[in-house]
Amino acid sequence: MPMVKVAACQIDPQLGEVDRNLERIERWVVDAAQAGASLVVLPEAATTGYAFTSLDEALPVARRAGVVAAELLASLSAKLAITIVCGTLEAEGDEIFNSALVMSPDGRRFKYRKMHLPFLGIDRFATPGPDAPWVVEVAGLRLGVLICYDLRFPEAARVCALEGADLIALPTNWPVGVNFHPGIFAPARAAENHCYLLACDRV
Repeated sequence: MPMVKVAACQIDPQLGEVDRNLERIERWVVDAAQAGASLVVLPEAATTGYAFTSLDEALPVARRAGVVAAELLASLSAKLAITIVCGTLEAEGDEIFNSALVMSPDGRRFKYRKMHLPFLGIDRFATPGPDAPWVVEVAGLRLGVLICYDLRFPEAARVCALEGADLIALPTNWPVGVNFHPGIFAPARAAENHCYLLACDRV
């Protein structure tokens, strides 16, 4: 694997404020690109916020994100020549998916929908993603993507490893006090699978 400079942009997503969150995301992605990063990872639900109290509260926000987030991120990726992994919520009919969008500078777009849903925040009302994790070649490496609670399950990271992942990107929104996630699970999954893991939590 070649040397690749990466960035984790730990922003503070504001609940329901899609346009404001995207403005903040844009500023941090620009900073990462100017610092020489070829891959940037943002938190889980970075475009929308995470701690919704009902499906009805989250649906209009997810629909707004669906209209604007992917296009802005794809434009930034192309303009700045940087691969972007960004957490968002997606509405499909009356369902919500907790997703990570992956935008490559060459115009390719990928999407991973969180499979493992804890009884927290929007995940109480979200639909589990239907597809196993995958690996794609971007930014000079083979990239796998998981989201937050997926890390608790060794099989999810193992799928990425068996597909040849050099690095697993993990947008996350860890609750306060769960220090065992970054302190134990993240390094354990990297060690088990002989690959790097880049976790980006909110602040």
